[in-house]
Order: sequence, then C-alpha cells, then structure tokens
Amino acid sequence: MALFVSREIKKMKIYIVGTVASGKSTLAKGLSKQLQCPYFSLDDIVHKSKKDSYGNEKRSVAERDEIFQEILKRENYII
Repeated sequence: MALFVSREIKKMKIYIVGTVASGKSTLAKGLSKQLQCPYFSLDDIVHKSKKDSYGNEKRSVAERDEIFQEILKRENYII
C-alpha cells in the first residue's frame, strides 16, 4: 500500500467500520504504519484477556468508556 501524505497534517482521527472479518484491522495496521499514526484495536478496547484461562471477556461499560475517552483525547489515532 503506497500513500502520499502531506507532512503538514497535524490531526488525524480515523475510525474504521465494517462487518466481521472484512479486513478492518489489516487496513488499520497498514494505515498506522504508513501514516505513523497510533492504532488501537477495537477488540482490545471492548475485550480483555481472562486472567486465569484462555480467551477473553467483555470489559464493563465504564471500563470501555474510560479507554475510549483516553484515546479520543489524542490528536491522532486509528481505531
């Protein structure tokens, strides 16, 4: 993927949406690398690893919202 981006971009907030297994994470990771913009996985925001077993569990609404609010304070991000 080749992108031509002006170095004068000061703020970049990108939220990628799509159906399950449509390539959202792959696109976000590629954009993150090309644009040098931090990427946050929606799966990691909504879920957390289980402490004593395999798999993950859903975060509480309060915990999820706190994580989102911290990301939204940033000047640049890709979710």
